[in-house]
Amino acid sequence: MKEKILVVEDERVVALEIQTALLRMGYQVPCTVTTGEEAFQKVAEIHPDLVLMDIKLKGRMDGIETAKKIKEEFRIPVIFITAHTDKETFLRSQIAEPFDYIVKPFQIKEVQNRIEMVFFRSRIEKQLREQEEWLHNTLDGISVGVVTTDNEGKIRFVNSTAEALIGKEHAFLMGQPIENILTLLDEETGNSKAELFQSVIEKRVSVVESNHLVLVGKEGQRIPVEYSGNPIQNGTGEVIGAVFTFKDVTRRKKLEGDLKQSETTYRELFNNTDHGIVIFKPIHNGEEFVLTDINPAGEEIAQRTRNELIGKVMGPIAQNKKEIGVVLENLREVWKTQKSKTFQMTFPRRDGSLLYLESFLYSLPSGELVQMVKDVTEQKKMEEALVYEKSLLHALMDNIPDHIYFKDRESRFIRINKAQAKLLGVNSPEEAVGKTDFDFFSPEFARIAYEDEQRIFKTGQPQISKVEKTIRPDGYTEWVTATKVPIRDAQGNIVGLVGISRDITELKQAQEKLEKYTLELKEAKQAAEEAARIKSEFLANMSHEIRTPMNGIIGMTELMLDTSLSPAQKEYMESIKVSAETLLSLINDILDFSKIEAGRLELESVGFHLDDCLGDVMRIMAVRADEKGLELVYHFPPDVPEFIVGDPNRLRQVIINLVNNAIKFTEEGEVVVEVRKEKETEDSLTLHFVVEDTGIGIPPEKQKTIFDKFTQADSSTSRKYGGTGLGLAIASKLVEMMKGEIWVESPRPTKSIKKGGPGSAFHFTAVFGKKWETKPEVPWKSVELKNLPVLVVDDNETNRRILEELLLNWGMNPTTVENGPSALKELIRSSTMGEPYQLVLLDAHMPEMDGFMTAEQIRKNTRIIPPTIMMLSSLDRDESLSRCKELGIEAYLVKPIKPSDLWNVIINTFGYKEETQMPEPKNTLHVEKQNRPLRILLAEDNAINQKVAKTLLEKKGWVVSCVENGQEVLEAIGKDAYDLILMDVQMPEIDGYEATRRIREQEKKTGGHIAILAMTAHALKGDREKCLEAGMDGYVAKPVRAEELYQAIQALFNGRSETSADGENGVSENSIPINMQKALDNVDGDVELLKVIMQDCRDQFPDRMKEIESLIAQNAIAQVEKKVHSLKSNLGLLGAESAYRAGHQLEMWAREKKASKIPEAFQVLKKEMDRLQNFLISMNVEKIMEKAGV
Repeated sequence: MKEKILVVEDERVVALEIQTALLRMGYQVPCTVTTGEEAFQKVAEIHPDLVLMDIKLKGRMDGIETAKKIKEEFRIPVIFITAHTDKETFLRSQIAEPFDYIVKPFQIKEVQNRIEMVFFRSRIEKQLREQEEWLHNTLDGISVGVVTTDNEGKIRFVNSTAEALIGKEHAFLMGQPIENILTLLDEETGNSKAELFQSVIEKRVSVVESNHLVLVGKEGQRIPVEYSGNPIQNGTGEVIGAVFTFKDVTRRKKLEGDLKQSETTYRELFNNTDHGIVIFKPIHNGEEFVLTDINPAGEEIAQRTRNELIGKVMGPIAQNKKEIGVVLENLREVWKTQKSKTFQMTFPRRDGSLLYLESFLYSLPSGELVQMVKDVTEQKKMEEALVYEKSLLHALMDNIPDHIYFKDRESRFIRINKAQAKLLGVNSPEEAVGKTDFDFFSPEFARIAYEDEQRIFKTGQPQISKVEKTIRPDGYTEWVTATKVPIRDAQGNIVGLVGISRDITELKQAQEKLEKYTLELKEAKQAAEEAARIKSEFLANMSHEIRTPMNGIIGMTELMLDTSLSPAQKEYMESIKVSAETLLSLINDILDFSKIEAGRLELESVGFHLDDCLGDVMRIMAVRADEKGLELVYHFPPDVPEFIVGDPNRLRQVIINLVNNAIKFTEEGEVVVEVRKEKETEDSLTLHFVVEDTGIGIPPEKQKTIFDKFTQADSSTSRKYGGTGLGLAIASKLVEMMKGEIWVESPRPTKSIKKGGPGSAFHFTAVFGKKWETKPEVPWKSVELKNLPVLVVDDNETNRRILEELLLNWGMNPTTVENGPSALKELIRSSTMGEPYQLVLLDAHMPEMDGFMTAEQIRKNTRIIPPTIMMLSSLDRDESLSRCKELGIEAYLVKPIKPSDLWNVIINTFGYKEETQMPEPKNTLHVEKQNRPLRILLAEDNAINQKVAKTLLEKKGWVVSCVENGQEVLEAIGKDAYDLILMDVQMPEIDGYEATRRIREQEKKTGGHIAILAMTAHALKGDREKCLEAGMDGYVAKPVRAEELYQAIQALFNGRSETSADGENGVSENSIPINMQKALDNVDGDVELLKVIMQDCRDQFPDRMKEIESLIAQNAIAQVEKKVHSLKSNLGLLGAESAYRAGHQLEMWAREKKASKIPEAFQVLKKEMDRLQNFLISMNVEKIMEKAGV
């Protein structure tokens, strides 16, 4: 079939003429096209053998561009048809590399000739390409790398093996100078061998290099190669390039190396084996033998050097003909039979010693003989020693008092010692051989022994020291311990056993006596424990009697300190108070330990907030730490759960005890309290608490006993610091009850600061529950605090580390510095860089430049973009708060800081707002807001304690009546109404428990509920439950402390504001915050309406003030203005003039957007509103009107 030709011509007449002519010539012309785009598309579709292309085509691509694209994409020959013969068109058309040109007008014959010539040329080129591809494929298939270059050394061809060796792609290599691509080095020196290329390319000589040459391949790998280079000549002998080959000889080199290594290994074995090796070569037809080699071990045996022996015949090895004869005879035998042979011989050496040798002779394929000689002199001596040891063992067996015997698998005696023979009643050990226990003992004993032995044979497990009661053949009863061990042969099979029995009759008798004594001792111990329990219970009960006068001492002392005293009197009273507190602490320790020893202390299991529990402890201890100038640090990592189940009071007791000790024994530095999560399961959580100090430390020899009761590190410590030594013992017992462990490290493991002594670290673990319904998270609506830049300034490294960890966990971006100058430098730097800090947490107490000085410099420095500053201090002082206000410090936090407190302050400062209020705790009690002070009935039989409690209560403005026993309580409440009964639990006639039960029984009939608060000096297990079971609402422990008493009453009457003592209404004539005349005018004189308005305001004002305070914290100034305006209208209606003026000022500042003035104005309003609220609670409008003169 003739070839297909595509005609591309934009003149249709010419195209038709060409198509007709081509068809007459017999070619196929599937179609003609007029544009370059159509031409490219048709070529892709029909794959013609030739394209006739007009140079000047219309459209986006002319003929030249179209031809170039067809040639690159399809490699189809193109003939240009052109009417233009100008030089410029011709030169431009060369970029398409056409096969030929046809110039218009043309003759058909000319066209045919040119087309045939093109097809001829195309076939030739195709053949050349196929040959070239065949050659390339052939070269790619060989394992030798091949590279060809032109005369200038530029690469023209690289086969795949060469590409792999070089590690470069084909396209990259083409046209590159070979010396830039291939690096040949001398294998030994590493010097370049570039001259191997130059000799071939420049000098036109062939070069071959088979050894010591490496090619640098990919990633610098050095590949050993065989190299050859040869000039390439054309048919006329002209050099037109060069061909280079590289064969990877890595494997060959490895084999050569392995062979060399094998030889080396053989020589190493030959030279280093401890057997002598001698190689002989037979001569004279095997009649004599020449020594050809000997190893160092052989030299040592012969006591001659290698040089002395090589080349010598047998004679020089031995010193006499006897040894020569033995060796020579065996050499001849092995040479003739070609069979190996082992023999023994003696060998006298030069030093006079005699060796016992074991020789092994064998022949090599080469005909040489090898003699391996082993020195068995020591083995020979061991065999002789073994014979001696065997005789010694026999002597030992026959003279030892223990019974020793050997039996076979049938439990037959095969050997016994003399002691066993005496036990069996035979004259000699040989008489028992072949017999069994049935021949000597009772059937029952023999049967048990047989079963034991058969079990040993079956299981292979020995019987160790089994106690047996035996009746000897002579009738004597004895106790023995019998040990029987299986005996195994070389293959590990049990072939018998060895038994040893020892008479322990006297030991058994002594043991029975000991057991009797132990039982008596146990009974005595139980009696002692019962006595200790009774003692502890007595001690616990006696504590009540001790606490009662202590209550009077401490209470009266506190009352005296509130009066006007001279300095000397005040000093005396403070000394009395300190002494009483110390005595009370001692009593508490003794009481706690008594409760533990009496077994009357149990742990609660309640849900509690761990952060709050520990934070409360830290606040309590912060004052003591500050008094000694110590830094108290508290670390609560983010991964520790906040809500757990356990006994918060006992946990608090342990931590207070440990922190107290740490502060007591530390003069400077810090006390660090840390909690870590140790282990967590589905239901439980193990926490690890650490209290670390920089105090005096504990000597190693005292660390094991420090948790014992009545123990301190040494007597001098007790004299200097005081204490009973019970505190750590109590802590240890409580930790044990919490399923934990307690221990101490001293010196402390961490060295965060250099101050102080070696220090100690007290550790304890405790297990808590997890299944507790936690309160819901408060949803926060806020500005974004992620990546908030925070600068922490604190001279204490531990504080810096903890704050940094906390802030990072909250997603903030903290930086820490250790002093004021560093803080100023960092603030200036960040402000200059346009990345100012938004928050600075500043320690108040730092050396040289304290926190207040630093804050003042921050505010004064114009180069610092003002940040929000929060001050961190060890104590809450009024002068510090005043100073913060002057310096524009937004918050003042007392260390150690609870994470939740710091979080709340930050979110409030930066615009967070609680969207919902947290639900009120379920244990909150509410009472009706009354129009009078609390009326309290105090029941206390001790006159001093009664006076103390009455004075404390009356200081709050409450009305107090006193009785001395339960009977008087019942009579008093029958006559008068009381809001609260403060009830001592131990009183004559009727005690507090019984009185409470009777009151509650009466209330079931009459209705109502009077609050009862117990006062008890007891703190034993069950006392709290006993109070609650009796119907009491709460209790306080004696000695009664003022703050504890007030807090307990406040808990019962939560929500009731304190009233003053100025009469029934609690409001004096000069303290009325309302202009009653104006208030009455506003309601047209309607007193009842005024009462309703006052009651509504009383109920609403607290919530409205909280809402305003929250809006101020969020900086929602526009909302503040609206809420205050609404409040102000109510105040005007009430005639509350002072509160109205305060509200008006706050509204003005809010309207003018003066944010810095708003907090201060709100405090003024709050003070007036509190005063107003106290008044509204009284609600006796008529009497107020009377006092106000209305």
